[in-house]
Amino acid sequence: MANDPAQAVLEAFGRQVGIDLAFEDGHCALAIDKIVINIEHDRPRDRLLIYSLIGTPGGDLAVAYGAILQANYLGVGTKGPSFGLRPDDSALVLSQFLPASVELPVFEATLQNFVEVTEQWTMRLPELGVAEPASSPSPAGSLRA
Repeated sequence: MANDPAQAVLEAFGRQVGIDLAFEDGHCALAIDKIVINIEHDRPRDRLLIYSLIGTPGGDLAVAYGAILQANYLGVGTKGPSFGLRPDDSALVLSQFLPASVELPVFEATLQNFVEVTEQWTMRLPELGVAEPASSPSPAGSLRA
C-alpha cells in the first residue's frame, strides 16, 4: 500500500520504535504498559481515529462526569483529545482524530501526548467522585508558642 499515506506513517512510526505496524481491516492496536491504544483508518472520511478505553469512574458519577466535562472543555484538561461514553456499557473512552495524510513528526507528537493523557486519566478515573476522607486537626496544630 505504498500510495496509502496512513499506512506509510504507521509503518514509519513502527520502524522508529522497532516494531512492525500495519492496519488490519483498517485497525491497529498498540499495547503500551497496561494501556491499549487503538488506531483506525477511517477511509471514507480520510482520517485516523486514535482511541483508548479509560474505564468507569469509581465514585459519585455526577461529580466524576462534572470533572470529566470540565477537562473536556476546549481540550484544556486533555491537551487535545476528547472524552466520550461508549454506548454499550457507558465506559469512558478518550479519542482524537488526525488527517490520514499526517506527517510522521505530528503523528509521533500526537501519539505521545495521547498516551500520556490516557495514562493520567486511567490512574485518575477510579478516584473521581470519591469523597476525600475528613481530616481531623492535629493536636500539635492547636498549640501556640
